[in-house]
Formats: sequence, C-alpha cells, structure tokens
Amino acid sequence: MSSAPPPPIQAFSQEVQSVRIPVGGWLLYFCISLTILGPITMVGWMQKTSSPILIAVYGSLALTSFVAGLVTWARISSAFLWLRIALTARLLYAIFQVYFAARAARGPSTNSDFVKQEITSATINIFLVAILFFYFRFSSRVQKTFGRNI
Repeated sequence: MSSAPPPPIQAFSQEVQSVRIPVGGWLLYFCISLTILGPITMVGWMQKTSSPILIAVYGSLALTSFVAGLVTWARISSAFLWLRIALTARLLYAIFQVYFAARAARGPSTNSDFVKQEITSATINIFLVAILFFYFRFSSRVQKTFGRNI
C-alpha cells in the first residue's frame, strides 16, 4: 500500500499567484502615456532647445518614462522600481523648473510670460506625478495585475 506523497503546497500556490489579469483600463492608459506619449513630447522639447544640459535632461526623462512604461506594460517585476525612478526624475525636474523660474523672476530683464509658463508647467508636472503615484499606490487594478501596489 504505497501511496504517492501529496503534491507540494508551494507548487499549487505558485500556480495561483501566476494568474494575473492583463494590463487594461487606466493602467493601460498610463502605460501608453509613459511608453509613447511622454517620450514623444520630450523628443519635441529636445528639438526646440539648443542647450546640451536641457537635451540631456529631456533625454533622461524620455528614457526613464519609456522604460517605466514598457516594463509596467510587460508586467515585469522591476516595474515599480522603474516607476519610482521615472516619477522621481519628473518631480525633480518640476522642482528645478520652479527654482529657475523664481531666479528668472528676480532678474533684471524679467520675462513674465516665461515665468508664468514655467510655473504652470511645473505645477502640472507635480500634479501628474502625484496622480500617477497615488494611482499606482491605491489602484485595485494595479493590485490585481501585479499582486501588490507601489
């Protein structure tokens, strides 16, 4: 009466954990935005500037956004790391926008339209970073897709 041992519990639990829902809904929208729309916008900004520093900044933002969107879309385990990198880079960029706009406002030849435009752009950037962070932090879709939140 030899009976085979029961299957290990770990094998069953791994099978259950590997069943995840596909990327869809708002998560799909954010993946498209991070992978396609954001980098296209950054490349446009790169073409409008002659500053090597700004070209490097826009290129870095485009690259981190693209990678974050791609690994999120593919549901790769490093997605949250890349999302944090992309969101932090975008937030730092917005902070520097505010800093340079404030410096420009104190200059002798202040261009108030430039200052308003930079402050508005920085505010929008900070708002979008906050939306993305809170979405990835509290979304049930992210929880179901990845098995956890950021």
